[in-house]
Amino acid sequence: DVAPVATFDGKATHTIAQLLEFHPLTAGFTYDTLPKGIIIEGVVISSDQEGNCFKSITIDDGTAGVQIKINSNPLYTNYPLGQRVFVKCDGLVLGDYGMLHQLGWWENGKMQGISSNKIYKYIFKDGLPGANPEPTFELTSASQIQDKMYNRLVRLKNCHFKYPGSLFATTTSSGTSNDIVLEDGSEVVLYTSMYAKFANQLTPEGTFDMVAIMSRFTT
Repeated sequence: DVAPVATFDGKATHTIAQLLEFHPLTAGFTYDTLPKGIIIEGVVISSDQEGNCFKSITIDDGTAGVQIKINSNPLYTNYPLGQRVFVKCDGLVLGDYGMLHQLGWWENGKMQGISSNKIYKYIFKDGLPGANPEPTFELTSASQIQDKMYNRLVRLKNCHFKYPGSLFATTTSSGTSNDIVLEDGSEVVLYTSMYAKFANQLTPEGTFDMVAIMSRFTT
């Protein structure tokens, strides 16, 4: 027998870019309630298979991206790269963590993940996973970073680690920052969770292209 493919009987009412307008990023660590009836759709561009992107998925619909907080892990088995999903936003709020948009619940003064036993009320898979999503933007300079790039895939061209031979992440904090030098000499930060499977590996030497989710913390 062939297992049925999950589909969503409905359509999006708003693009993700339109959704983000309900929570302007004028101050960090805040939230806004959403009007009734909002549905968004997008393709999963994140994966927690290697230990990063903990208890969240990030989706992109071509207009913008948003991180959805989910109090469950692992998530890549249900929401793999390339999986199209629809999200019913009734009961959710749009907030941020350090000026990075997040969709979820607001409890105890901060954004929280959707409970694992409530996911079925909000997130709906549609069809089989497609090909791994490609980066929307290419960067050769930190000066090219724009607000529209956050929570989206970017390709860093001809970059290198400032300090090769360093641990991707130490066990003394939840995450570790490593400086990456871009093609023009400007820098961005790679943030790696201490729980990443490659945390105890060393940053490599040489020049390479890197695909990553563009994030931020305050400025």
